Amino acid sequence: MTDQPKRYTLAEVAQFTGLSIAAIRLRIRRGKLTGERGPDGLRVILTSAEVAGITAEQERQRIPAPAADRTDTAKALKDAVDVLRHQLACERERADRAEAALAEVRLRLGRLRGEAAGLRNALQISEARPMRSGRPIRSRRTEPS
Repeated sequence: MTDQPKRYTLAEVAQFTGLSIAAIRLRIRRGKLTGERGPDGLRVILTSAEVAGITAEQERQRIPAPAADRTDTAKALKDAVDVLRHQLACERERADRAEAALAEVRLRLGRLRGEAAGLRNALQISEARPMRSGRPIRSRRTEPS
């Protein structure tokens, strides 16, 4: 008796194998699974032996790591978190310094704007004085004799 292939939808294959639909499509493109496009969409053609093989492969990949590996992994993760916390503290300090420098620049800019406004006013006043032949009229002072 032979194992007859059956046609399954991508969702059905994903459900009983634990593979994602994207992984199933990739296996079809790579030729690891047989796919057939019909009027009702893409179907995967599998025998029960192929289904069992895919399911067993997925189960082998789900075997948890030994306890020693988990301890090492936990320690490595804690170390990584410590490094990230230190980096975050350094970045916050750098951001605080940058904000202080920005506040100083804004203060200096305000002072410069004030000086510029004063200079503009002085220029307008000097331009408003009456002129004679391109020179401002000066009051004549008589010199004491």
